[in-house]
Parts: sequence; structure tokens; C-alpha cells
Amino acid sequence: MIHHLSLGTNDVARARRFYEAAFPVIGLHLMQDKETELIYEAGTFLVSPIMPINGHPAMAGNRTHIAFAAEDRGMVHRFHAAALANGGTDDGAPSLRPECDASYYGAFVRDPDGNKSGARGGAASAARPAAARSASAKKAAATRKRNVR
Repeated sequence: MIHHLSLGTNDVARARRFYEAAFPVIGLHLMQDKETELIYEAGTFLVSPIMPINGHPAMAGNRTHIAFAAEDRGMVHRFHAAALANGGTDDGAPSLRPECDASYYGAFVRDPDGNKSGARGGAASAARPAAARSASAKKAAATRKRNVR
């Protein structure tokens, strides 16, 4: 289970404009607004765009990615549109992603700092048989293991 995700930013105000538009669509809401950090929450899950700490460079860029669960394909489209309208860049328009999973419907964006996020939704992904979900999970784990090396 994931407790929180930190996303690097060099401009909290710019990050706030982007996330204030995109995150509510998928159920994340601003909990704290600090000078160097924003904290969004949905239940017990936290996402925090944060400035560099102790002079370290921001964590932003191609290595950060998270996909959020969406209730349906319409929510995927609304998330994508809200992100693009508020400083995000397209990194995969809403569509089926059969290369990942036959029922994977999602969209991906990059925030103004280059962090990649997305939304995955549709009843088809939740309705897959347990055996198919298990096979997909094993395949994803094997891919992650290869990418770490």
C-alpha cells in the first residue's frame, strides 16, 4: 500500500495551479498549502509537490510516475483535459493501452516540472477475472525488476 508520493517542483505556485485543476477530478484535495510544499489527500493517501530540500535538486523529471484510479473513462478524459488546460503537457491521450493490459484505459500527462501522472479507469479493468489480474501483476513486477537493473 502506498502512503504518500512526493513530486519535485521548483515553483510551488505553478505546481498548485496545475494540481488544483487536475487532482480534484480524481478525488485528491488540497489539505495543506505551505511555502515549499503542497499536500493533497484522498483518504489515507497523500501526494506532495515539494521544493528541493537542503539544497538538493528537485526530484522532478522523467523518473517520477504515478497512475491514479479513475471511476470511469469519462473521469480519465476530464483529468487529462484539466491537466492540459492548466500547464500540463500530453504524454498519452485517453485511450486503451493493450500493450499494458487488454482492459487498460488511461491517459498520461506531465506537470510543469516534468513529473508524469495519469489516470486509469473504466469498469472493464475492475471486472477482470482474478487470474487475469494476477498474471498482469506478475508481468508488471517482472518488468519493474528488469528496469531496476
